[in-house]
Amino acid sequence: MESIIAKTPVITIDGKEYTMKRLTTVDAFTFLGVIKKVGLARSISAFSSFTQNKKDGDNDAMIGAALALFLNLQDAQGELFSFFAKVLGTEKETVESMPPVALVEIIKGVLEHPDLKAFTKAVAGLIKVMPQAAGVDSTAAMTVPVTHS
Repeated sequence: MESIIAKTPVITIDGKEYTMKRLTTVDAFTFLGVIKKVGLARSISAFSSFTQNKKDGDNDAMIGAALALFLNLQDAQGELFSFFAKVLGTEKETVESMPPVALVEIIKGVLEHPDLKAFTKAVAGLIKVMPQAAGVDSTAAMTVPVTHS
C-alpha cells in the first residue's frame, strides 16, 4: 500500500499560491458525485481514446473533444466551485472570480492529487478482487446476459 502521507499539490493563480488540502473520504465521494452527475467518466474515456488514436491534422477535432469535455462540467458548476474552494482552502466566490485558465490548473491539481491517486488505485484493486471474494469467475462477472423480447 502506498504511503498515506504525501505532499499535496500547490497551484499558483494570479501570483497567489494555493496549497491543496489533504482529501477526505467526503471529498472523494463529492468528486465522484460530480463525475457521475455530468457523465464525465464517459467524456474522459472518449477524449482519452481520441487522443490516443489521433492523426496529424486532427487539432480541430481534438479541440472539439476537449470543449465537449468542459461543456459537461457546466452541469455541475456549483458543486465543482464549492469542491474546489474547499480543497484550496478559500471561498467559493474566490474560485468563481478566478480566470478560466485557473480551472484547468485546479482540475489538473485534483487529478494529480496523491490522495485521489491512492484512492483510485485502491478502488481498482478492490474491483479486481471482488468477483473472487464472491466466488465468481471474473470473466463471467464481466459478461452481461442478453435477453431478446
